[in-house]
Amino acid sequence: SKSSSKPSSKASSKKATPSTEPKNKESVPDHIKTFPLPKPLEGNHYKKSECVAIAKEYPKGSQIRRHAIKAMLYRNFVPSSMKTIYRLIQRDEKGLPIVDTEWANRGSPPLLTVKEVDDIIERLKQEDGRIYGKADVEQLLINAAREKLWKQGENPDLAKIKFSKTSVRNYCTMFKSKLSSAYWKE
Repeated sequence: SKSSSKPSSKASSKKATPSTEPKNKESVPDHIKTFPLPKPLEGNHYKKSECVAIAKEYPKGSQIRRHAIKAMLYRNFVPSSMKTIYRLIQRDEKGLPIVDTEWANRGSPPLLTVKEVDDIIERLKQEDGRIYGKADVEQLLINAAREKLWKQGENPDLAKIKFSKTSVRNYCTMFKSKLSSAYWKE
């Protein structure tokens, strides 16, 4: 009978096995903890090209390549995910350049910091302002983004500032949780 689990990527081995990506560092098998890896050439993390070169020392689709990648993640030599590493390897296999930019943090940075949200709320209270729905929250976000650009010395009139519906909805929830119903009218 077929296994119900799916391999997590095209580069995984032929056997369908449940995902063995550890949920926490304590559950990492010893063979991953002790996997021999060179130290990063600079700093604490591999560059993207360095990560790809090390992974490609092992046969494509092999369990040992997967172990090498897991060991990189376990030791935090690569502050990213298996999926990101496999995407980089695929780019390299297609002959596309691997640009050694900084590793992105998991997820996007917040549009506004907690302090910026609190500042907006304080301003609303001081001015006795009201929020009448998602459109108002979106406008608050646009104004805050424009102000950020201006403070950075950029012309906000030249920027195309657009927020996803999900981001607007998330900020609506945040504003509702921080404002009394007197300031939130829908």
